[in-house]
Amino acid sequence: GIYGGKNPCRIVTRFPEDTRERFLQPDEAPRFFAALDAEPQLWQDLFRMCLLTGARRSNVQGMRWDQISGTVWTIPGGNAKSGKPIDVHLTAAAVAILDRRRRDSRSDWVFPSPVVSGPISTVAAAWRRITQRAGLENFNPHDLRRTFGSYQALAGSSLVEIGRSLGHAPGSK
Repeated sequence: GIYGGKNPCRIVTRFPEDTRERFLQPDEAPRFFAALDAEPQLWQDLFRMCLLTGARRSNVQGMRWDQISGTVWTIPGGNAKSGKPIDVHLTAAAVAILDRRRRDSRSDWVFPSPVVSGPISTVAAAWRRITQRAGLENFNPHDLRRTFGSYQALAGSSLVEIGRSLGHAPGSK
């Protein structure tokens, strides 16, 4: 409402985005999990939770105990890319991770920082160790989310089911 002229960005060429389709291949999975098992429990649990829920890494890192009710984790709308709350239905394996973490927890955060008050803030060093140990190239934490969706597709889930489980808003990518 301040400027009434033409959009000055209309002449700027958008940076082309390369879509990524990388996900954990069946022959890579044993190496990935063996490398993950060599890490401290915090990293094992965090990256397994990313894979088991298909949630964005930042949402898993910021997971709080008060967001979990039984077998449902509700990501608040303010933390979700769509701006709307997302209910993530937890598998038995995800619930087992949470049960173990809850027994050892004295924090409001499921994945508390060992250094400061709040959730862990960076995963780069742990991720680098895991992928190097597993011999995985060009594989980043967001690819765990793609792995979740890709294996749903391979199992025959519909695109609507996959999109819903990933928290995509209808009509979004």
